[in-house]
Parts: sequence; structure tokens; C-alpha cells
Amino acid sequence: MLGSLKKGIIVAGMHSSSGKTAVTSMILAAMKKRGISIQPFKIGPDFIDPSYHLHYSARNSVNLDPWMMGKDHIVQAARQFTINSLGVAEGVMGLFDGSDPESDVGSTMEIARWLGWQIILVVPCQNAGRSITAAIQGFVKEAGGAKRFLGIILNQTNSESHTEYLCKAFKPFGIAVLGALPELPDLSWPERHLGLLPGFEQKLPEPELLAELAESYLELDNIFNEISFPVQVKKNVVQNKKQIRKRIAVAQDKAFHFIILQIWNGLV
Repeated sequence: MLGSLKKGIIVAGMHSSSGKTAVTSMILAAMKKRGISIQPFKIGPDFIDPSYHLHYSARNSVNLDPWMMGKDHIVQAARQFTINSLGVAEGVMGLFDGSDPESDVGSTMEIARWLGWQIILVVPCQNAGRSITAAIQGFVKEAGGAKRFLGIILNQTNSESHTEYLCKAFKPFGIAVLGALPELPDLSWPERHLGLLPGFEQKLPEPELLAELAESYLELDNIFNEISFPVQVKKNVVQNKKQIRKRIAVAQDKAFHFIILQIWNGLV
């Protein structure tokens, strides 16, 4: 049997273009530099953000799509790929955005509930004041309480004094502020109609640089201490002796990268 599913975190945003991919990439680069075994995930069928995950973790990202996979396969994939690694899953759109306008169905929040992973909420706060705390209160209530959140990361703060002001404003919620990012040129990545420009189509900053930025601006020790669960050990797993193996070829380069691979349970 496998142990607890609590082997990862989910990086979610308040809406699209909140800075989820940048924060996820920073955490992945920092974990890799510290020698922590990591497994990136992308919620939804997105093929773009996983190219960033690969660049900054040197590990292929695994899609967790509730519509295509369903709960059982998502839980199975999360268990299998975090047996000896810590999972970092990037959400899709805003935390509660899914296929149903009246429920969590198809959203990042639905996956968080299935896996029991805590959420790091990326809060875009350029020119924001105390009014943004009302929005955060709404997120906390809709998610089911502060226990759902590992913390929040402030994105695009205007100054140190702005950061201090927001930290004081968020203090009554009981949610840790795990970092504050000013507007950094190295994280200003080009976008187009599908979202970010794929990593294969541009020269991304080196992983070492993002790891340094993470060490400078994020509370990494607090993040890692919370998700560093004991390594799980597989027990009583029955192996199928008659395995049928097939070799397939997948074209993947600058011209052929519009693909999604759902690989789990040793099928490939």
C-alpha cells in the first residue's frame, strides 16, 4: 500500500496571468539546486507550461486533467510520481475556474481536494491596497478555510513599503506570506493568445538564475519544511510477469511540441 497523498503542493492563481508559471518555475529551480527530488505537474491539458517545468526541473511534467482522467487516475498518477519525489503542481487559470460556473468541477480547487495538497496562492498586487484583502477573504471562505493554504506569494509589489503594508493587511487571516516579488525583468515572459509563449520557442533564463531569485524573494525553508514528508515505500505490489512492451516514437522539437502525454502506471 501507499502512504499519505500529502507529498506536494499546488501553486494556484487568483486568475490567469497571475504569475503561477513564474513562481512554479522558481520553486522547481530552487528545489533542484538544493538537491531535492521533485516531480512537476500541470493541472489541465496545457502543453505550454510543462515546457517551463522541464527547463527548470529537468523532469517531464505530468498533466492532471480531471476531464480526461477522472479522480481515480489523477490520484493514481499523483501517488506513483511522488513515491520518491515531492510534487509541485501548477494550477490552471484561477483557483476556482473550471467547467462548471456553480461548482469546483474541473478546477484547480477540485484537484486540491482530491489530493489533499495545500495551496500556495499567487496574488497579483501591483498598485493594490487593503481592498485586495476582501478578495483573499473570499478565496479562503470558498476553499473551506485557511487550512487549505500553505501560504500566499505577493506578485509585482511596488516597493518594500508596499510589501510591508500588504503583509500587515493579510496578517489577520492566519495565512503565511511566503514571499513577495517585485516586477523582475527576468520573469517578464512574452504571452500570446494561448498564454505564455512556449519555452521551446524562446530563450528562457537559466535555472541557476531563477534558483537565486527564489532564494532572494521566497521563504523557501518554510515551503520545503511543510512539504518534506517522509519518502513513501511501495509494499505488497503485485508485478505482472507477462508485460507487453511497445516502443513508440514521438516527435518533439520546436516544430512538434503541441502534444500532451498522459503516462502513468508503467504504460510507456
